[in-house]
Amino acid sequence: MKFQLLILLLFCNSTIALNQHKVPPEEPITHINLSHKYDTINAAAIAALKIAAPLSKQEEWGGAIMKYSGKFYYTNAVTLHLPNTIDFVIQNYMGAVIVGMYHTHPISPSVELPQDTEKFSVTDMQTALRYEVYSYIWSEYDNTIRVFIPHKTLVIEELNLNGFFDLYSYGDIILKTL
Repeated sequence: MKFQLLILLLFCNSTIALNQHKVPPEEPITHINLSHKYDTINAAAIAALKIAAPLSKQEEWGGAIMKYSGKFYYTNAVTLHLPNTIDFVIQNYMGAVIVGMYHTHPISPSVELPQDTEKFSVTDMQTALRYEVYSYIWSEYDNTIRVFIPHKTLVIEELNLNGFFDLYSYGDIILKTL
């Protein structure tokens, strides 16, 4: 699953694009939702994914987790309407800090094995590591919410049938069913 981060500045607010190339105008913009605040990052991620999961009909939906004035908030879920890609731009609230990202892993025709939706991809992990943020996924296969924490969560290296090594992580389950 593709999930990457690039930081751009726009006036006093910052805008974050989740990709490594120029932000095309068709990428959706997500905004911080200040109407709900949470005491923990996990609580904010669970709330966000409870909204995003039902929207996820064979396409990934996602957003960010922000910290502002000691509380955690999520940005509204957005999508590119693609099965294995989530890119978007975050219109940041001034003073808020990005501490996490979330997205759905739906079962779609492009997923070889439904149970693969339980895994954080290399790109998911690289983005979390690069920006030192938590990464959350909802897996449609087992209806769980999982977290990948950089430098803490176990990463598995496995030889695949083509003779190459695959890297992935199952993360840690923080909620078993929505």
